[in-house]
Amino acid sequence: MIAIPSALLGRRGLLLVGALAALLLLVFVAMPAIAAFEAQNEERAEALDQLSIFRKEVASRPAMLQALAESRLQAASMPGLMRSPTDALAAAQLQVLVKQLVEANAGDLRSAQALAPAPANGFSRIAVQCDLTLPMAHLKDLLYAVETHQPYIFIEHAEINGPLAWQGDGGKSAQSVLEVRWTVHAYRWAPPA
Repeated sequence: MIAIPSALLGRRGLLLVGALAALLLLVFVAMPAIAAFEAQNEERAEALDQLSIFRKEVASRPAMLQALAESRLQAASMPGLMRSPTDALAAAQLQVLVKQLVEANAGDLRSAQALAPAPANGFSRIAVQCDLTLPMAHLKDLLYAVETHQPYIFIEHAEINGPLAWQGDGGKSAQSVLEVRWTVHAYRWAPPA
């Protein structure tokens, strides 16, 4: 066998230990540091991309606010909607409209009760339950008046009762009075708060 001088082994051992230490330093310190810097660079690039998107959104805000104001104005001025600042005033307005329609058709509004308003797709649904009497000959005219009225009034539920004892010529009298109970509703633009 070849004899290796101990001085050479000492240098080689030191070199080997130094190389091993450098390798361990590279694997456990330098590579994780490099990976961390690369991750930071990727996060920075993503953050800059998001920042540019946010800046574009902020820059488009005035145009969006203008479009929103126009759409709210357009929705508030839609034909067929109740024009009242609150639901309570809209319910009162609906009661007055129903009373006017009933009286214009020779009827008598006996009672009207506002029901709780309900949200309906950005609108407020205003409902009123009414009890009225009406000559039979005017029922068709009243229904037509309600159907064609603006703001739009919808009949939701109706009960129509004829008299127990018919007046006049065996039930064919135009003066027979009907008792009507119905619930009508209309819509009011309710902008978000």
